[in-house]
Amino acid sequence: MRRRKPGPSPTERPPADVPPRAVLPLLLVGAAVLDLYAIGWGVPNGNETWATDSIQPLAPLSIVRRMVVEPWNSGWFWFKYPPGHPLLLVAAYAPYLAWLKLTGGLGTPAADYPHGFADPEAAMGVLALVGQLVSAAMGVGCVGLAYATVRRLWGWRAGAAAGLLVAFSYPIVFYAHTTNVEVPYLCWTALAVYAVARLVSDATGRWFAVFAAAAAMAVSTKELVAPFLLALGGAVVAVRWWREGGWRPPRGAPAGVAAGLAVMVVANDVIGNPLGFLHRVQFLTHTIDPDVRARYAPYYFPIELGGHRGLDVELTQLRAVGEAVVASLGWPTTLLAGVGLAVAARTHPVGTAVLVTAALGYYVAGLRAMIALTMRYVLPVVFVASLFAGVAVARLVRPGRARALRALVATAAVAYAIGYGWDVDRMLAGDGRYDAEAWLANLPPGARIEVYQRPTYLPRLPSHLRPERIGFEQIDTAAFRRRRPDYVLVSSAGIGGLTIRYAEDWQGAGAGDGRDDLVPARRLGDRVLNYQHRRNRKFLAGLVSGRLGYRPVARFRVDPWIDRPLIGSLNPEITIYARADGDAWAHNRSAAP
Repeated sequence: MRRRKPGPSPTERPPADVPPRAVLPLLLVGAAVLDLYAIGWGVPNGNETWATDSIQPLAPLSIVRRMVVEPWNSGWFWFKYPPGHPLLLVAAYAPYLAWLKLTGGLGTPAADYPHGFADPEAAMGVLALVGQLVSAAMGVGCVGLAYATVRRLWGWRAGAAAGLLVAFSYPIVFYAHTTNVEVPYLCWTALAVYAVARLVSDATGRWFAVFAAAAAMAVSTKELVAPFLLALGGAVVAVRWWREGGWRPPRGAPAGVAAGLAVMVVANDVIGNPLGFLHRVQFLTHTIDPDVRARYAPYYFPIELGGHRGLDVELTQLRAVGEAVVASLGWPTTLLAGVGLAVAARTHPVGTAVLVTAALGYYVAGLRAMIALTMRYVLPVVFVASLFAGVAVARLVRPGRARALRALVATAAVAYAIGYGWDVDRMLAGDGRYDAEAWLANLPPGARIEVYQRPTYLPRLPSHLRPERIGFEQIDTAAFRRRRPDYVLVSSAGIGGLTIRYAEDWQGAGAGDGRDDLVPARRLGDRVLNYQHRRNRKFLAGLVSGRLGYRPVARFRVDPWIDRPLIGSLNPEITIYARADGDAWAHNRSAAP
């Protein structure tokens, strides 16, 4: 007979005080206002978006079409993301698509433009907005789950503060306005964390099924989070096993495994295309056959799997992760998280240990492997840190000695966090691309304007202009002098794409090997990650300096209230150059803001 060990000590139980009924509704409504403000950012824009690596409006429909059209076990896979979130987006699209079908706005779906839509531009705009609304709703879900998790472990006051800090977290606010998978996978992860909070609070083992299903959906949205969830699941299984005693799995764990496997199978189309699922796993682990990779995936992801890379590289990676976390939270919330971790460890050591284990596992097997680290990759750590920061706020405002001073410190830190998050909404609403579009709309019909970057980084160009998109290999000073466009449009976002070329294969030889015109631009240890093209660099320097005969006639951007490293897609500076010896310069120089 299984022997049950004693439950958690009194210090591990949440406070018995009952929260006011308005706490959670206020948090959710506030988060909704924050995430819905400027929700139409960059919409409509055809099948393009203003956020790097976001899911384009038609991508989910294309993925579902491939699932239906491809023969069973075709081996096809989408190299960018797993299919879990695209399937969710198609479900969200369904009511609008049904309405279009009933009203004649959608005929026979097709792969080519106009894709069966009577008004494709309007339809794609609505689909993009629906995708952004899904992210906004899941951003609100992250806030509610943060509150519920911390309330369960450390009381409602700490939960309310944690929910508030998650709501105003800089990258969460931004990605809740996009169709990137970041907030969706974080929402599923937050649900898994809440299930764990229930399990370590000695709730029924049925919560294993909730944990496993949520974890499976998170991984089916973005696989990078898998180490976090594996460490989290392993830690809670160990806690339950220790409490229940014996050598058998904890009660509810087998059912949880079954639930997780079922969700993985459905969300990844494993029954319809098991070879495609295998190919994606091989693609992520760099073990895929080169011919298969060439057919389905244009490049490898910048991941360095396993191995010892030297102390300098390890410290560089650790510092980069730390800087990304601080930039995400702001330094006051970061300090609160450190204080809250110490407080949480004393009041609920088991819950604290489980969360810290998950964060450490995520770093060791996840973030440590990311060569090209960006702020969105640290979101699970940011979420956990915000939970601990909420614990610190609750401790600072509780009755006791110097309460007024402590409350003042907590208020100042939370006010900073609110300003840090709201500033993102302000930059989204005032994105310089809007003013650039208005400026471009006043140019004469047929004006020739050159661009060198992806539409993601640029304002939407009016139809009366003659845009000329110049590819990387065609960026050349002599050719530019022959073309002599009226205007040149440059964005500060993605500016490296004008001069930088990535290595062709992250695991082997690079694009610059043996070529005198390419020089290493960034290294990781002895590996070259990308190369700079001398010819392109010379052209860009000549354009900016005026040596090519062009001068800036307009610049557009919004200055942030609080200085920080900006997410690449957020608030780029748009610069418009005109020929200094032509009518364009004389006509427009007075219009420069």
